[in-house]
Parts: sequence; C-alpha cells; structure tokens
Amino acid sequence: MLGFSVIFWLMPTWAGDNLKQPAMIMGVYINILFLALGIFHFVTDAANFDPTSVALLVLVGLFFWKSR
Repeated sequence: MLGFSVIFWLMPTWAGDNLKQPAMIMGVYINILFLALGIFHFVTDAANFDPTSVALLVLVGLFFWKSR
C-alpha cells in the first residue's frame, strides 16, 4: 500500500497535463481489483464482511465520475 501511495502522490509530476489516463487506470481499475479481492475473501469465508468495501465502492464511483 505504501508503494501505491507513492505512485498516486507522484503521478501528477510524471504525467503532467495528461493525467486522465493514468488516473483512470490507478484510481478506478486498481481499486476495483482491491474491491474484488475483498468480496472474494468474504464469499469464500476467508474474512468477515468489511464495511469499508462499501465506502471504497462509493469512492471509486466518485473518482470515475470526476475524472471523465
């Protein structure tokens, strides 16, 4: 998670004015994978339901909406 945080933090420096594509990839698709992993763990009884998954889904939706 620390590695992803550094990437998110430095992305505007690397991408410059063309921030839309990397933001979509990192902000939406990577977080969807984390959400899918949490759902998979819940479905297979490897972990209890995590309410932050709902918050993550809302944040991913808002990020996708704002970056369009």
